[in-house]
Amino acid sequence: MGHLLRSAVKYASYKDHKTMAKDMKPIYTAATVQAAELAMEAFAEAWQARACGAELAWLNAWEDFILFLAFTPEIRKVIYTTNQIESINYQLRKITKTRRLFSSDEAALKLVYLETRNIETTRGGEFGTGTQGWHQALNAFAVQFPNRLPLCPPAERITDRSLTQKTWLCRTFGGGAASGLLMMGHG
Repeated sequence: MGHLLRSAVKYASYKDHKTMAKDMKPIYTAATVQAAELAMEAFAEAWQARACGAELAWLNAWEDFILFLAFTPEIRKVIYTTNQIESINYQLRKITKTRRLFSSDEAALKLVYLETRNIETTRGGEFGTGTQGWHQALNAFAVQFPNRLPLCPPAERITDRSLTQKTWLCRTFGGGAASGLLMMGHG
């Protein structure tokens, strides 16, 4: 989404960038495809004389763009706000970088899964670049994609009902990794 916005804005003069960005916002925040089409018509009418290339950028990407409208507003915001994506990627890289070797691909996926459940919204302290709105987006992901982000370890993998999350972590990642995860607040 960010690439589409930047590719459209490049056709306007620098002094018009903010105005064009404001005029594009109703397109990517539209509730339906029909509303986006109406907003696109208004945008094309306003910018056709000054930056016709911007309209072409949108039209060339329209088929891919309308797939974006199927997501809820919370998920869309995570997608079109690049800082949120970069913040999430930073936090996931941080945990995978500290443990370079994994016993299996499944162990690496489980570690990333645990971290996505605990993404910080205040990265860098009080004035850091946090992932604003992540909890709302995580809830929207859970509703739109059920069973992809379960809130606890899969029940079919836990045969012993007395198994705690700490024990599950120890069995899954090995004692040292589980201790580290628990100290980081994952258990």
